[in-house]
Amino acid sequence: MFNACNALFVELQFLNQTDNNIMYGQEGYPINISCASAKGYDVKELLIYQYGRQLATSKTSIVIFSFVPNRHSFSNFYCMEKSNPDADVHVKLVVYYAPDVKVFSRENSIECHPNGFPDTYTFHGLEHKSEKGVQVRFLDGSNNRTLILQNIRMQYKISGIYVCIVSNRIPDVTGSISQTGFTYFSYQVIDVLTSKAKSAPSLLVIRNENRGLNNIYIVGDGISIEVGKTVKRAIEVILMTLCI
Repeated sequence: MFNACNALFVELQFLNQTDNNIMYGQEGYPINISCASAKGYDVKELLIYQYGRQLATSKTSIVIFSFVPNRHSFSNFYCMEKSNPDADVHVKLVVYYAPDVKVFSRENSIECHPNGFPDTYTFHGLEHKSEKGVQVRFLDGSNNRTLILQNIRMQYKISGIYVCIVSNRIPDVTGSISQTGFTYFSYQVIDVLTSKAKSAPSLLVIRNENRGLNNIYIVGDGISIEVGKTVKRAIEVILMTLCI
């Protein structure tokens, strides 16, 4: 039995979509969401809509909705002929975007955490700068997002700003392929008087990118204890460990 609604489904189609009804866009770059009817099809009025809201309308054989997508524009778009609202077609918009990069300082490491799409990244390296922003050294990139600071000689020289450089091959809205994030790492050693039976533990003070206190660790002689952000509490824990 002939069904007019089913016939209408094949008469309307979004342009530039894949076989899986997916259309790809890129953050910050204009895109046209275009829906067209087949040649010779009698169109009264075509609509593109989303979440029940009309976005574009046309009384010709094609309707176009143009906009600039961002990373939150992942969504379905629908097209229908106004005289038959029960028969529509849809397309899913997938948006590529360059990663935001967050960098975290841990007790003995620097970790890069990018967030972009696609989520396949190339880590181009870590730039180590002094507190005044002068480059100290550049650490070659790899696909490892973590830098272990214990592997660096002369530990007292590891303080400073660490800039992580990452790419997923998608340029940002300024056209830059590589994206960066940074954190501030402060290595401070505070010796504590101890008995002859034990070596002196130390306080490892880690600061964030605003140079505010991030965390304090007690390290040394087989111990590694996270004590939070209070120096007084750190001293108390050290004294407790010496009494064990």
